[in-house]
Amino acid sequence: MRYMSVVMEDLALELPYLPGMSDGNHCISVARQAQLQVRGCVFSSPHSPCIGINDRGTCCRLVDCSFGPDKERTASAAIIVDDSSDVVADRCRFLRCSKAAVEVRSAGSRAHLRECKFIKCKQQAVVLYNGGEGLVMEDCLIKRCGDSTIHSLAQVGCGTAHLLRCSFVDNRSDAVMVQCDVGQKAPVLVMRECTLKGNLSGVMFGLGEGESSGGSGILANNQIVDNAGAGVTICAVAPNLEVQLLDNVCHGNGPNIGQGRSDIFLFQDVQDQVVVRRHCGTISVAPASASDACRIELGDLRT
Repeated sequence: MRYMSVVMEDLALELPYLPGMSDGNHCISVARQAQLQVRGCVFSSPHSPCIGINDRGTCCRLVDCSFGPDKERTASAAIIVDDSSDVVADRCRFLRCSKAAVEVRSAGSRAHLRECKFIKCKQQAVVLYNGGEGLVMEDCLIKRCGDSTIHSLAQVGCGTAHLLRCSFVDNRSDAVMVQCDVGQKAPVLVMRECTLKGNLSGVMFGLGEGESSGGSGILANNQIVDNAGAGVTICAVAPNLEVQLLDNVCHGNGPNIGQGRSDIFLFQDVQDQVVVRRHCGTISVAPASASDACRIELGDLRT
């Protein structure tokens, strides 16, 4: 099948509000296996997503673009990746988005974000949900985003998310949430060499007892420090799977559910699904004692 390849450079694209406008209106819509490259462009669309990407085989590549560059030129959502399409973004800036900046949704959709910055966004930075297949974030910065009513800045509801060398700093929300969407296969989080500091809390698996599965994951070689709530909270894990915490530095994190200061906090019914190796920080469990929290394999504890 033939497809169209288009390159756009150094443009300012603005979509003002019009009566009857919906999420189907965009500054740019990419579909039908089109291959679009966008370089150095500035987007403003305060009432609908800036870019919509649809259809299997469709791909949008963004380099050095800005969304909502100032208080006068704002953005709602920045990018919607839908219906088995792909987006790749390098060195893009997402500023003051009023909705989730990047949404990856519907079966087969994927996003790969490298060296991107999310600053002062009001809700999530990235959401992987409703059948989205994959998210990769490398060397990204998420800073001063969210508020206490938003569960996470990176929300993983399905598929597999890789967070590599990313920084979540001084945010008003939980940094990362793994919570399985209803009817979806359990999500997987792989987080390596990331820094989570000064957030409402660090990483959460599940929302609490009686909720649906929190998926599974591997957290390795991360710095999870000085968050207001717990560094890692594990309320739910997918059946027959595990959460592995390997070689993380996790300390100075705050109280959780009346348990006092807690770097790792987990519910008793998931303790057999949590593995901790070479951990630095406190561990608490509800309602059991900390000594029953999980299988801890002592090694060289980091300080």
